[in-house]
Amino acid sequence: MLGVFYLVGYGSITVSVYLSQLPILTLLSLITLPLSMYAFIEAKRLGDDIANNPKALAFNVISAIVSPLVLSISLFIA
Repeated sequence: MLGVFYLVGYGSITVSVYLSQLPILTLLSLITLPLSMYAFIEAKRLGDDIANNPKALAFNVISAIVSPLVLSISLFIA
């Protein structure tokens, strides 16, 4: 389920920029994509035992906080 949220979140930003609904500067919010992908891969690999990998949990939290922050700053600048 986590992958669907990532796909919809990052996909909607990309499609919105492509359709000129958002300024191109908002693509900066995709800088957290590698962190999100790492968290997703580890979540799939570990399943219910994800608590034993605090690095993946931290990357997920960082991604969830930094993405909207960068998106809002880029919208403010644009």
